[in-house]
Amino acid sequence: MLKPLNHTHLKEATALLKNVVAAMEANGLNQWDEHYPTQQHILTDIENRHAYGYFIENTLTGYVALNELYDVEYKAIEWHTHPPFLIVHRLSIHPNTQGQGIGKKCMLAIETFAKHNNYKAIRLDTYIPNIKANKLYNGLGYNKTGIVQFRKGLFYCYEKEL
Repeated sequence: MLKPLNHTHLKEATALLKNVVAAMEANGLNQWDEHYPTQQHILTDIENRHAYGYFIENTLTGYVALNELYDVEYKAIEWHTHPPFLIVHRLSIHPNTQGQGIGKKCMLAIETFAKHNNYKAIRLDTYIPNIKANKLYNGLGYNKTGIVQFRKGLFYCYEKEL
């Protein structure tokens, strides 16, 4: 279940993301590091009411930030949908529960949230070498709309009309 996070979740959310970064590094994926995402990113998400957690039996299993904010690089993409759209940031599933369909359940919960809040589409980006994430978004019907360059390399942009 997707729930808004508050300051009481900061430590748990930070630990989850640190575990995700460590698992990525162990698998040769250098998408995230000590500069992103940080505890400050999570704190800002919480303060702006953009932080959400996916819980299984009261255990934080997934983290995501949801809002309408996007990097300037998105302006170069030929998006197919019109506002309002929801942007997905920092989707993270705890390594102990990866491979159990939690990412898919989380994304479906995000889609339900978006529809309930009258968004017309969802947009996101993911690191091109992150094969699992790209497979997830393709499998859920997200369309590739272009490629952007961020600090760590090239990222596919995806969108899905709701």
